[in-house]
Amino acid sequence: MSDASGRVVVLSGATSGIGNAAARALAAGGARLTLVGRNEALLAELAAELGDATDWVVADLASLEQTRRAAAEIRERHDRLDVLINNAGGFFSRRGESAEGLELSLALNHLSPFVLTSELLPLLHAAAEGDREFGARIVNVASSAHRSGVQWDGLAWERRYGMMRAYGQAKALMIMTTNELARRLEGTGVTANSVHPGVVRTGIIRKSGNRLLSIGFDLVARWVLLSPERGAGYVLHLATSDEVAGVSGTYWSKDRIEEPAGDAADRAAQERAWTLSEQLAGMTAAD
Repeated sequence: MSDASGRVVVLSGATSGIGNAAARALAAGGARLTLVGRNEALLAELAAELGDATDWVVADLASLEQTRRAAAEIRERHDRLDVLINNAGGFFSRRGESAEGLELSLALNHLSPFVLTSELLPLLHAAAEGDREFGARIVNVASSAHRSGVQWDGLAWERRYGMMRAYGQAKALMIMTTNELARRLEGTGVTANSVHPGVVRTGIIRKSGNRLLSIGFDLVARWVLLSPERGAGYVLHLATSDEVAGVSGTYWSKDRIEEPAGDAADRAAQERAWTLSEQLAGMTAAD
């Protein structure tokens, strides 16, 4: 990780896995951290470990209302934002809905970071204007699961719900809207990229509610999967490295730029995903 000294960083999903490893590395590198999550006790415990330059905002990011409230708190605390890392996510073995009636995987894994990013853009623009060399950076933690594609005529999975397909769809939409956002931000100094950090030993499977999958995951995790620290390293490369200054609108698989699969690489699909996301998030009127 490159020097993060004095950088203002907002990081979601910091209490476990990749997010926890990233938070520790950023704090050790001198970043001013704001952690966003739903478990206040865990956030407070982690912030106490990381030091006085770390604070937190409590929000259930499956709720767009709470996501917006979190963004408002962040805007009250900071006048700029150098790096936004949208890392929070989750699997759900059974179909559920958010407080706003949105399919839960779609709400948490895509719409929440989409809204949080939009709400924090003024702070990102302020940081980019103050440091044109580093700019300001949006890093969205995606997944190779995006290869399952998007069920355009049934985004809510009201029929034939599948945990991995719903998760993959959300991550495909994340990649699409990240690339569309990057086009909209051209010339501003604010960059937006997505990264698949590899298959990492995290708690995301254990929290899914699928007991058999969790058991299988635990059996292979130690021998096959990446450590959270290694996965976090790929995220932090995009967040802090001078090597990627000005790089925007790309999808990374670990430490390499790759073409995303299927519709995720198609510009028309990216524009469609953006419009749908705005409508579902209540940011514009539906047709």
